[in-house]
Order: sequence, then structure tokens, then C-alpha cells
Amino acid sequence: MNEYKDFYFIYVAVGQRFIQTIKHNFTSIPNNANIVVITTTPKILEDINPHFNLIIVDLYSLQDDWSKENEILLDIENDQEYIKKYMEMYENGYRFPIEIQRFGLKWAVKNGITKFVVMESGYEVGFMREPLTALKTFNKWGKIKNVLFGNTFYDVNNDGRKFLNHPDYNKVLQKYNIDLKNYPPTFHFESDPNKTGLVTFEGGLIGFWFHDIMLIDLFYNIYTDIIKISHINKHIVSANGWANNFEWVFHILNPIFAKYFNTILAGHQDIATHFYHPEDFYFMKNARNIAGVSWIDAPTRDEFIEKNRENMIIKFGSYEIAKKVCYNFK
Repeated sequence: MNEYKDFYFIYVAVGQRFIQTIKHNFTSIPNNANIVVITTTPKILEDINPHFNLIIVDLYSLQDDWSKENEILLDIENDQEYIKKYMEMYENGYRFPIEIQRFGLKWAVKNGITKFVVMESGYEVGFMREPLTALKTFNKWGKIKNVLFGNTFYDVNNDGRKFLNHPDYNKVLQKYNIDLKNYPPTFHFESDPNKTGLVTFEGGLIGFWFHDIMLIDLFYNIYTDIIKISHINKHIVSANGWANNFEWVFHILNPIFAKYFNTILAGHQDIATHFYHPEDFYFMKNARNIAGVSWIDAPTRDEFIEKNRENMIIKFGSYEIAKKVCYNFK
């Protein structure tokens, strides 16, 4: 029996080092799991014979003309060349468009997939725990309702409502006939069917256990339109200085789907384990330092690992975990 038959783990990643992080986790992935890697450099993943179903997708094939013009991506396979070009662009104002994660939704819609999770490269599948437990939970909750899940946090002060009520984003919602005048006061969060306030997601993971592919398409289209109008009106928020931060978009999407489209909001139930990789950001100090350790600077990733070996063991919790999640760690 293949318990993973109808569920897909979708990675969206750009840059050789991030692809290598995903590949490094391949040994932990359960047999028969469906793994999708959407990237600008699909050749990096060629000639692999995994024990699971690996689907490699060219990210450019999912971008429309607007995205290609406004969400610039690099297709450089060599890591040092990639970083050199990236830093040249960064010094001229470029910020990596994290919001391209939404193309995992577009791929799912194109392929009729209604049960999946979209992740960035730092999420490990099957390393700390068996994902089947999470899938069984989503299946239980999703017998009648849709389940929208992620790494959740609560907006106890309802600051997120400023996004929901922003005139530009209201125009987007009106385009899709979503009327906030009769906004329901409560929604379903996991086992609490009468939750109030707002629950939103951290941007690195978002999952769907849905019944209707058209609702996923609606989610993708609203998400895309919000991003477009944000670029046009320069509502861009920077994440740690190196990338666009669009996780705030879930302040808008989560309550809409929870209150209007028969959807349970939920935590990700440990379907994957997240590890922050400071070695992948050795070149960008302000991005590294959020990990809360005094890192020793180095000119390359390998030298950074060598100089910070003990720091990384402390950060990851043990030598065994550091070696397991960090490629080229010795």
C-alpha cells in the first residue's frame, strides 16, 4: 500500500547550494513519497535514481511574462558564479523574490493535485519523524472540510487586519467577489471551531488538503494579484535585508479561506522539520546573524563551515544533526 500516493512534497528553490541542501535530505525521504523540485537549474538534479518518485520542474515554465520581468531569477549552475552575480544585483537593489513559492500551487493546479505542501529548501522530509502521522491527521480533519496548514503564529493584536482592510488588497478581493461586509466573527482552527482573531503562517511552508482544485486556483490567483499590486505600488517588505518578505500575504488569505470556504487552519503537524542554514548565507552577514550566534566570517561556504564547525554543532544541537542536514559538513 502506498500511503503517499495522493500527496506531494513540493520544493521551490533557486541556487545550487539550496538544491544541494534538498538533495542531501534525499536519504531520509520515505519510500514511495512524491517529491517535486521546482527550480531554474533542473540539470543539477539529472541522473538521480531515488527510492521515491522525483519530479523535476523548470521554474521558468511556470512564470508568466509579468513574473519574468519583475521577479528576476538566475539560472547559474556554478555556486560561486551564482553568488557573485547575486551580490552584484543585490548591491544594485535586487532582493530575492521569496514569493515565487506560489508557483508550487500553480504546478499543483496544472496537474490536478489537491493534497500537497510547498516548502523552501531548509525543510527536511522524514528526518526527525515520519510524515504519515501528519497526513493521517489532515485526512481526519479533511473528511468534510478543506485544511490549510503551515507554521502558524497568532496575531493577538490583530495588526494583520491592516492588510485585510488595505484599499489596494480590498480591490483584489472585490475582483473575486469576496465581500468583507459580512465577515464572519469566528473560524475553525484545528480542534477549535470558534477561534477569533487572526492566525497566519510563516512563509517557508504552506500546505493544502483540499477537495476542490478550483479553490487552490483561487488561492493562487489572489496571492498573485496581491503580489503584483504590491510591486506596482511599492508595498514591498524586506526580509532580513536580502529578500522580499511576502509571508504577510497570509494575513489576507488565511481568514478569507477559513471564514468563507469551509477551511480549517492548522499547524503543519511536523510534516517536515525546518533547519536554518547559516552556512548558506555566509556572504550576507545581516541574514546570518538572525540565528543568534557569533559567527566567524569567511570568503566561501566551505571555509565558513570549517571556521564555524563548533558554532554549527551548537546551533544544530549535535554533530550528528549538523552532518545530517548540512552537506559537506565534516
